[in-house]
This record gives sequence, structure tokens and C-alpha cells, in this order.
Amino acid sequence: MAEETAMNGVDDQVTENFYNSDQTVELSRKVEILEQEKLKLAGENEETKEKINKLMIEIEKERSDESELKERLREMAKEIESFEEDKEALGAIATDLETEVSRLQHDLITAMSDGGAASAEVGASEGFKRERSED
Repeated sequence: MAEETAMNGVDDQVTENFYNSDQTVELSRKVEILEQEKLKLAGENEETKEKINKLMIEIEKERSDESELKERLREMAKEIESFEEDKEALGAIATDLETEVSRLQHDLITAMSDGGAASAEVGASEGFKRERSED
């Protein structure tokens, strides 16, 4: 038997100690604690995965919102550019109109002067005719 024990490399005493009920209970308790920790960690892992998924969805939404805002900004920039072009065109038209108004004012003043001179001439002519008819 000693030969058998020596051949197997396991001593009966060691085998007995290994299967000691106190040690078995202790190891079972440790395994149970580890199983509970494993379940707790698995639950925390699931919660973390859910949080990550929610955050990823939120990030995608923010990216989408950002893209929409950038597109709106580009559209507004185009509108502003168009308004600037319109403003320049209206500025050129306003300058032309101011020039035309100045020319018309000058023509009016000239016409009024000519009208006043003509009126004075007519008045002088009529006065001359009256003088002649009185003579």
C-alpha cells in the first residue's frame, strides 16, 4: 500500500486533509461569496453597458443636431451673401437716383430762372407797349 501511495504521489493524510469537512465548508463559502461578487459585477457591467448605450445615442443625437446647425449656418451665410449683393446693387441704384435728383433740381432751378427772366421780359414788353399806347 505504501508503494501504491508512493506511486500515486499522494499521501493518505493529505487526501484526508483535502476532504476535511471544515475546509470543504470554508471553500464552499468562499465560492458562494465569489459567485455573489460575480453576479454583482455582472449587474454593474450591464448597468454600465446601458449607460454607455444611452450616452452613445445622446452623442449621435448631438452630432446630428450639430450637423443640422452647421447646415443652417451655411444656408444663413448664403442668405447674408445674397443680401450683401442686393445691398450693393441697391446702393448703386441709390447713387444713380441721387445723381438724377440733383440733375432734376438743377434743371428745375434753371427752368425757374428762365421762367422768371421770361416773365420779367414779358412784363417789360407789356409795359413798353402800354407806354406806347399811352403816347
